[in-house]
Amino acid sequence: MPKPTSAFHEDAKAAIVALAASRAAIDRLAAPSASGVYAIYLRTPGLLAPFTEGDGGLIYVGLSTDLAAREFEQHFASGSTGVSTLRRSLGAVLKEKLELRAIPRSAGASESNVRNYSFAGDGNEQLTKWMRDHLEVGVYASPRFKELEDELVPRLSPLLNLTKWPNPHRAEIKRLRKACADEARVVRRGG
Repeated sequence: MPKPTSAFHEDAKAAIVALAASRAAIDRLAAPSASGVYAIYLRTPGLLAPFTEGDGGLIYVGLSTDLAAREFEQHFASGSTGVSTLRRSLGAVLKEKLELRAIPRSAGASESNVRNYSFAGDGNEQLTKWMRDHLEVGVYASPRFKELEDELVPRLSPLLNLTKWPNPHRAEIKRLRKACADEARVVRRGG
């Protein structure tokens, strides 16, 4: 892998500023038609205590091949818990507070259906409402979006990015997610 250039580091600095400056509720976000990175922030820092988020309430950094296509909106869609690692992590952290019950994401004996769990009843809608009420998204367009995400995650320490940096909450979040997967496994067995 080539060493990042000083111009690339300047792009990372510009991204940090732009992500924070463009923050808005998901339904008010203006996103350009370009590849880039996005950041998800808590509107009110401290809502996920005892876990600590990054600066400005940062909880997640991701990438998109087309920010205007709003691929990141899948995180805010009730039917996407089984495919969004962000939703599963948030759901696991908020499980007790929102009284969520994990279930397999779909029928079938596949282990991925329990590992990539969903929530019973109106649990997915409750999670979506919490996210829409408490989260904001910022965007930054860059053709080097993959490299930029790789640089931003360790630099910004987003709480729910469980890889690419030594996240001190990783083990506990993984434990909470495993508890949800175990609950979904019991449901699958008819328990």
